[in-house]
Amino acid sequence: MLMNDFQEFERRASARVTLHFPIRLMAQTGGVTETFEAQTVNLGIHGLYCIVKRYVPVFAKLLLTLIAPGHDGQPAHVLSQVDAVVVRIEPAQPVPGGTEYHAALFFPELSDQQHAALTALLALHAPHI
Repeated sequence: MLMNDFQEFERRASARVTLHFPIRLMAQTGGVTETFEAQTVNLGIHGLYCIVKRYVPVFAKLLLTLIAPGHDGQPAHVLSQVDAVVVRIEPAQPVPGGTEYHAALFFPELSDQQHAALTALLALHAPHI
């Protein structure tokens, strides 16, 4: 496989939509619950890619609150809460003074309602999906 072929090869089963909006993440570590904000870079039905201001280890389980952006005169609102797992973080290790990490999150299981909410959000911003 040539390099150009490799760059065009997409492993994901579903499309991602470039979409920037805030999300809230909640993690439990040693009985302590932490809540922190992130910003999406892209979103798909099985996960998302986001920018976080702190390191989160791979395989960390998070509760993610999707805050749908305002659209067509409607204000931003909480769309859904879903369980997510960190499958990649860059840089891969905590960086002293590091203020930005890029994280890939996977949604291991969506209810029918969560799936419908995500599908509606994606369709709003990318009608071809």
